Amino acid sequence: MENPINFNDPAPVDKSSNLWKNLIYTFLGTTISILLTFGSGTLIQMHHQAQSRRMTAMMVISHIESCAQKLEDLSSEMKRRDTIATYMLSIPMDSLDNPENLPIISAMRHPDMISLDKTIETAFSSTIETWKDMDNFGFINSVGRCFSLIKVVEDNYNNYIESYFQPIREVNQHPENYSGNSLYSKYLHNEEYRKILQNIHDRSDYYMYFADKIRVCNSINMKLMNISDKDLEKFLEESDVESIIPADSIKRLKDFITPALDPKSLPDIHSYFQFKQ
Repeated sequence: MENPINFNDPAPVDKSSNLWKNLIYTFLGTTISILLTFGSGTLIQMHHQAQSRRMTAMMVISHIESCAQKLEDLSSEMKRRDTIATYMLSIPMDSLDNPENLPIISAMRHPDMISLDKTIETAFSSTIETWKDMDNFGFINSVGRCFSLIKVVEDNYNNYIESYFQPIREVNQHPENYSGNSLYSKYLHNEEYRKILQNIHDRSDYYMYFADKIRVCNSINMKLMNISDKDLEKFLEESDVESIIPADSIKRLKDFITPALDPKSLPDIHSYFQFKQ
């Protein structure tokens, strides 16, 4: 007689089926874990690279803006020099040695050459491969044009300074070839020096024009890197190291000037040198 069916008995377990399911779940879990680990690592790395690129871009753009500001300052200084030069050139040649004209013709101070800081440009050039990998060719080319323009203006100004000193050196070496009782009046008897003074006005406008041209070039950099005027202004304020020290705490040369020695206050010279030995 057959045994009756027991509906409460569990169905037989297929152990091989469970094994494959466990293996598949383990494989999927491991794969997903690896993907998440490497994926998140890649995302973090890309985020850091983007931050690094933006910081480098801010440094480059702020440096270019600083160069434009220096050209503006240079233009303002040349306007002041132009005023003095206009006074000097208005004095009749036969009145240059009059005592009342000496303060005017001696007021002109010789200009200095400029040497703009190349640190940021060098740092940018050293990371150029990173920028190329990011396909930022437009930004690279635009920054390159800005740096080239700055170099042209810097060389132009320094060549002008060299030409400024040529007639001065000529007068200093051969003062007997020029009329005038003082070197200042002799300078003004040199035609090349007078032409240089006449040219100051045009050069003042010239450098203001180039300051604007550099800013236009830099505005392209800002658009390419999505940097606003406020972003740049904030970065310039935060990177202004000179503002760390209060201006009233900075000492000037006059703070270190001491009275000249009085010979009467010195000890006997023989005693002094014996002591020094």
